[in-house]
Amino acid sequence: MGTLFKHAKEFVGPIVETLRQQTLPAAFQSNVQKRLKFAIFVLDDMIEHLGPSYFPEPDFMTIVQTMCRFSGNKSAALRQASTYGIGVIAQHSGNAFVKYSEMCLKGLEQAIQYQMSDKVNEKKEKSTQFHHARDNAIASLGKVLKYQKALIKSNPQIYNQLAMHWLGLLPITHDKEEGSFQYECLGEMVVQEPDVLFGQDPQGAVNQVVKIFAEAWQDSYLNDTNKPAIANAVRYLNNSANAQFMTACQQSGINDEMRTRLQQAFNHQ
Repeated sequence: MGTLFKHAKEFVGPIVETLRQQTLPAAFQSNVQKRLKFAIFVLDDMIEHLGPSYFPEPDFMTIVQTMCRFSGNKSAALRQASTYGIGVIAQHSGNAFVKYSEMCLKGLEQAIQYQMSDKVNEKKEKSTQFHHARDNAIASLGKVLKYQKALIKSNPQIYNQLAMHWLGLLPITHDKEEGSFQYECLGEMVVQEPDVLFGQDPQGAVNQVVKIFAEAWQDSYLNDTNKPAIANAVRYLNNSANAQFMTACQQSGINDEMRTRLQQAFNHQ
């Protein structure tokens, strides 16, 4: 195995260097959207499959800075690629993320707060792309909370603020794949860390969680992994916060179809 890994690294190394020294600089300097998107996706893959330990620290910092730089770009496609990449950084950079956390969180917030123009709103394709970009930013915030929990929890106030901010931004309704994973994360948090979600405003937080799960329990979002997490969370709320849960199920915006979904989640085994 050691020899195989050595040979693989010897093979990958020249490719990575060609990308870093020639292909990517040319793409970023071109200012052509398709080439920029390609370059960001390549960086996403480098982060995921090589990680920060592969690169000298200044080089990896440059990669993170490049990713964050595009999080406020006027192109929704580039915002989506870059904010997805920030989530990859949170997931795969381990303890090194502490050096980049402030930059990454600012980048995500910039993308989340990016406003849709009237011109974009008038075109369905552009509007959909806008929402996908925003969904990826929200999902990456969820990945920071999941994969960098130890770092974020080192400051309980910040952790609570980020968790509540993320909760308020859900549900994700355009990027189904990202939505599925976020609902799984939320289900786990409801059961494992209820004090974080429900400590300040129990009824308001339960209202929001119930609305999210009523949206989440649909075939387009469900998979074998997130079904148990969502179902366990619904049962937890019914058993541990019954009064708030029943009130939430009667709130405006929760119709009979959504209540049926919640019942299906509750009954899932």
